[in-house]
Amino acid sequence: MTLVGTTTTSPSTEDRTLEELSRWLLGSVGTLAAMYVFILATMFVLEPKLVFPAPRLDLAWLSQEAALSGAEEVSLSTPDGQELYGWWMPGEGPRTVLFFSGNATSVGLDPMSYARWKNEGLSVLHVNYRGYPGSTGAPSEEGLRTDALTAWNWLRERHAAQDIILVGQSLGGGVAIGLAAQESPGGLVLLATYSTAVQVARDSYPWLPVGLLMRNRFESTALAPQVRCPTVIVHGRQDTLIGTHHPPTLAAAFENPPDLYWVEGAGHNDPLLTDPTVWGAVLALAR
Repeated sequence: MTLVGTTTTSPSTEDRTLEELSRWLLGSVGTLAAMYVFILATMFVLEPKLVFPAPRLDLAWLSQEAALSGAEEVSLSTPDGQELYGWWMPGEGPRTVLFFSGNATSVGLDPMSYARWKNEGLSVLHVNYRGYPGSTGAPSEEGLRTDALTAWNWLRERHAAQDIILVGQSLGGGVAIGLAAQESPGGLVLLATYSTAVQVARDSYPWLPVGLLMRNRFESTALAPQVRCPTVIVHGRQDTLIGTHHPPTLAAAFENPPDLYWVEGAGHNDPLLTDPTVWGAVLALAR
């Protein structure tokens, strides 16, 4: 009797290589996916610090600078229980500037800008957002809009609405647009500002789904149609932080077309109102 047995063949070298490669790829994809999720979670948690990087300034230094600048230090109470630190610089005429600054600056860091307005007879109120030097609380879009309305109401006790000019720079532009859409100021000046904060984030992090992640969105293009006052937009041609595609997009969202001015050679942090043509147009609006 003949016994017939079965034979087995071992995997070829090529098959083993493909199997090992597949395991490596699966492991790498899993690692990359985990890293990406970790980055998303980190960006979500850190968003307030990225959007609102408040400078560190001692209140004693601000008080000293206020005395040197001839400014009156004020404390404004918000409806939700925060105290806002600010400077009030009364001018000779009836009109006043309510200034909203960028995300990494503060009251007192640019005294020449106050002098520019005061020399033309305008008063100036500049208040630090919540969480910024001298002000209590933690910043958020909702919080900053409450702060803006608080400053507006403080000024309305002293000035008519049509005599208040809102000036917003960078982050402050979105704050100013929101207030102008809600109230009736005499004018709105937007310096180096954006169409939406979400688009700024997309420009900086195109590989992240910022449209889904961001909570502080500052959708200025959605608010612009509600603004009825005369508006001037000023932007630097070399602004790489808030790109030059933002001003035309923002301007197109207004029902009353704003005047758009470009400052040649200026970047995001360069002074824009020193340009004679721009300053003349802004001053005409303020007057």
